[in-house]
Amino acid sequence: KYLFFIVISLNFITALATQQLSYPSHQLFFGKLDVEEYKALIFPTYPAIAYVNRHAEPGSRVMLVGEARNYYLKRPYLVASSMDYSILKKYLMQSESAQEFIEALKNDKIDYIILNMGELNRLQRHYHRLDEYQWNKITWYLRHLQSKRVFQQKGIFVFKL
Repeated sequence: KYLFFIVISLNFITALATQQLSYPSHQLFFGKLDVEEYKALIFPTYPAIAYVNRHAEPGSRVMLVGEARNYYLKRPYLVASSMDYSILKKYLMQSESAQEFIEALKNDKIDYIILNMGELNRLQRHYHRLDEYQWNKITWYLRHLQSKRVFQQKGIFVFKL
């Protein structure tokens, strides 16, 4: 009878400790982090999403590239997961220059791009969602988009078109 309670207690403590390693909510609980800092800690794209929520006009459309998690985004958005068709292919196929790429996005009423570069690279490495020509095109276009960058933090970018 006591052994059962000891085993259950140890399992609970182990689960709690493991959870705290992944999501250190104790820092939030004890006031070492505020809610915004905690969201940024567990969800690296959150600061970019918060930026768009603060600065984009109501009705602005957002494309998430290399990021399927759209938590907290309060604007209409386009998104694709790792198992979907690459959201970029349509625009890459329509364009032969960075300006044509931007115009194709604007024609679909996309006002902002949130780009998680690390995740885009990971998706390309593991899933090869773009062929080599398309990958070279998007990397070239991203260089030209730098003048439209309005936010950057830890490999996460926001571009205003």
